[in-house]
Amino acid sequence: MTSITKPGMVTNTFTYNGLDTRVGMVDSSGSKSFKRNGVYVTDPVLSDGTASFTPSGEVRGGVKTTFHAGLKNDDVQSSASQVIGAAKVFDAFGKELSSTGAWKSQFGYAGKFGYQQDPDSGLKLLGHRYYDSSTGRFLTRDPIKDGRNWYGYCGNSPVSAMDNDGLRVIRIEAGAGGIGVLGSGTVSVGIGIDLDTGHIGLEVGTGLGLGMGVAIGTGVGVSYDHSGTYDNNTGPTSGTSAGGLVGPISMEQTYDNDGNPTGPTVAGGLGGGENPFGFGFFHHWNFGYQYDLTDILTDLWNSISNGVDSSINRWRESVARGGRMMFEHVMKDVLE
Repeated sequence: MTSITKPGMVTNTFTYNGLDTRVGMVDSSGSKSFKRNGVYVTDPVLSDGTASFTPSGEVRGGVKTTFHAGLKNDDVQSSASQVIGAAKVFDAFGKELSSTGAWKSQFGYAGKFGYQQDPDSGLKLLGHRYYDSSTGRFLTRDPIKDGRNWYGYCGNSPVSAMDNDGLRVIRIEAGAGGIGVLGSGTVSVGIGIDLDTGHIGLEVGTGLGLGMGVAIGTGVGVSYDHSGTYDNNTGPTSGTSAGGLVGPISMEQTYDNDGNPTGPTVAGGLGGGENPFGFGFFHHWNFGYQYDLTDILTDLWNSISNGVDSSINRWRESVARGGRMMFEHVMKDVLE
């Protein structure tokens, strides 16, 4: 959208860079030039030509104003002397329900996530698309036409969600101290080889875990057990693991209850997030069973080998018997 015109409002015009990021606008207050910490639509706005912005607020004409936010919205502003100068109340879709004082910024509803509200039109810029909080809909349709409602906002469930680039919904969650508690559960079936003894083992197990950290993604991994063998069938075990992830690649080192390393795991899969880096310590209670398949596989191989040998011997006997019968028949004809 390059301009907005409607009765009783000065025509607003907009300019963008090659990545669809708004870099300038002209409205009733004059011309603004936006500088960001990057060139993409979700990169933070550093200034608009009249004010500079920081994570805690703005400085306009040498006067610092601090923004106070809850889980999602910037809804209170205070001065350097800690006096509240303005406050707003929004509904879940961003419609303003009440306000006091003179609000000094375009950041309000979901302002901490980069939403900008244009003062003349009341529209909010969410990355690539403009959003009308009075209707709870985008002005333009979803470019990939996902789902049945291409103009819908946050799946019509924006209480704990946001869409800072206008293309995807991100759920907002909070934990104690900003650190989430992870729970995990696993069910595994696998075949392993003990490199020391050459024994082959079948592993069947389930696991439950609790830990502190952040991790996003799923994947399939491979591991090598330093100390485990399949000489003896084993019952329940437990241990602690430390792991981390970078993008879609995750790494984990596990330890048993005595602190001995039991094997690193490297996995690749589908993962993402605004901060695709994580690290955590986890304690897993694994209830598993390892069964030594070596004897079974040995017996199976011997059976197959004996069967093959028996078949070869029967074939040899049949050939020899047929040869003798043919020789006897020929000799009989010669003698007669």
